[in-house]
Amino acid sequence: RYLYWDGFTGDTGFIGESGMVGGKDADHVDFVTSRPSRLAQLEEERADDPVPSPLTEVGYALRVSDENSDYLELYRREDWFVDDNPVRGGKYTLVYEKILKFDLLYFPIPEENVDGKGLKDWDTRVKKKLPYAIVLEIEFVAEEPIEGSADEEEPERISRIIVLKGAYNVAPQQAPGQD
Repeated sequence: RYLYWDGFTGDTGFIGESGMVGGKDADHVDFVTSRPSRLAQLEEERADDPVPSPLTEVGYALRVSDENSDYLELYRREDWFVDDNPVRGGKYTLVYEKILKFDLLYFPIPEENVDGKGLKDWDTRVKKKLPYAIVLEIEFVAEEPIEGSADEEEPERISRIIVLKGAYNVAPQQAPGQD
């Protein structure tokens, strides 16, 4: 909802890539947000006097769990500084460690999406615009199965549609009475 994309060198600023990790859907996404950083700080900053970032580089990536190779771990990347390559760098923190699927599907604006299908990848350096909507699907395990139990738990599933209304490039309007 707070995606920021404007004025980056080479139109970088939002990259979503389809991927597989350990045989499971493990997409990767990087973008800039206008929300203050949750974790990233200036190096010289004191912990008792944090300075919020006006823009924050954010990314989500997965890797196979060290504890149990049946699961993926979801990490969030944050960087306080937004530079000419806002999709790299920063600090990674663990979000959740029992992911089975992390899948993103990107949709262009409806007028350009004649077949109604989504795209597995989106790169603003190529497309020169943001997606209109993103469908996020996550499967995860909330509790470990009980050892020796014949009943296997079904994974939890979350599906979300994220509409990025700013994907329409609208020319700025002048205020009434101004020429």
